[in-house]
Amino acid sequence: SVPLEAMGILLLPGTIAYMLTSAASGRMITGLGLGGMLLAGAVIRGIGLLGYATVGTWELLLVTSFVSGIGSGAIDTGFNTYVATNHSAGRLGWLHAFFGVGATFGPWIMTRLLVGGQSWQTGYLLAAVGHVALIAALVPVMKEWRLPTATDENAVPVVNATPWQTLRRPVVWLA
Repeated sequence: SVPLEAMGILLLPGTIAYMLTSAASGRMITGLGLGGMLLAGAVIRGIGLLGYATVGTWELLLVTSFVSGIGSGAIDTGFNTYVATNHSAGRLGWLHAFFGVGATFGPWIMTRLLVGGQSWQTGYLLAAVGHVALIAALVPVMKEWRLPTATDENAVPVVNATPWQTLRRPVVWLA
């Protein structure tokens, strides 16, 4: 019984969490490794999706949005960092193209569920199941997801910056 206009409020905690996680991704990669950050992000995002499917109050839905945003920020920055440092710009373009495919089909799938008489929670439950598949795929290859080192052939040097150094760049605010 929350009005549709509340969607903006629901999106705010997730957006804040996504931005905070993205800004802290360098430290997360240093502490957990790239594979560890991707796995942690997938688990946290899965918990958030399961929360969307099961929580029963508006307040818990706001908390779930924040949790989901943490996981999304870790997954997005992790995959982008990996592809940008280990592959070509063309591969990064393909990664973003497939994000677009998901962004297109996600609403279509949810619409089909709703038209078919299912609740919106069912859509989030299906997305949570998809994240379990992502986690299952990441665990065996977690150690392969890493940044190149100075001894790697064709290594691109990676410069670590603090969140404050990042936020001082005008291009970051523009983006």
